[in-house]
Amino acid sequence: IAPGTKLTLPVEIADQNSALVLEFTVDGTAVTFGVTFADGKNAEDTLLESATSLFGPTEMQEGTIVVVFESVGTAAFFWESKAVFRKRNVKYSVTAYPSADEARASINETKQKGRAMKANANNIITLQAEWAQAQEKVTEAKAAMNKQQSAVRIEESKLSLLQKKISNTEREQEKVAQEIIAAEEKLAQMEEAEAAAGES
Repeated sequence: IAPGTKLTLPVEIADQNSALVLEFTVDGTAVTFGVTFADGKNAEDTLLESATSLFGPTEMQEGTIVVVFESVGTAAFFWESKAVFRKRNVKYSVTAYPSADEARASINETKQKGRAMKANANNIITLQAEWAQAQEKVTEAKAAMNKQQSAVRIEESKLSLLQKKISNTEREQEKVAQEIIAAEEKLAQMEEAEAAAGES
C-alpha cells in the first residue's frame, strides 16, 4: 500500500448465514483496517462510503477476523495507509465457511495446532540445550581422561627410568663382585707364594 492510499478486497457473499475468516499481517504501523458490507440490492455500493461498516476503521498490524453474514451481498475488507513516506505490505488469506460454528471450529483447530507447534518448538529447544550440556560433559570427560592418560604416561616414564637405573646398578654390582672375587683369588695366590718362600 503506497502512502495515503487504500487497498480494498471485495468478497461476494452467496449464502445466507455464511462466515468469512480473514487472517492478515501488515509489515508496519500507521495502517487502519475495516470491514464493510452491502446487501444484494446495492452490492455496487460496497466500495463506497454508503456501504454499512461492520468493523473499524482501526489501526492494526495483524488479526484473525470472523464475520458472519445473515444475507447475501458483497463484503469488503480494506486497509488504508496513513504513512507518509514508506509503503506497507499486507499479507492476507480469506476462507469461507457455511456457518459461524464451522468457522470458529476451524479457528480453534488452527490455534490448537499452533499451540502444539509451539510446544514442539519448545521441546526442541529444551532437547538442544540438554544435548549441549551432555556434549559439554563428554568434552570435559575426554579432557579429564586425556589428562589422566598423560599422568599415566608420565608415571610409566618414571618407572621405565627407575628400571634402567636398577638394571645399571645391578650390572655395576655384578662387576664389583667379580672384581672382588678376582682380588681375593689374587690375594690367595700371593699368600700361598709367601708361605712357600718361607718354608724354603
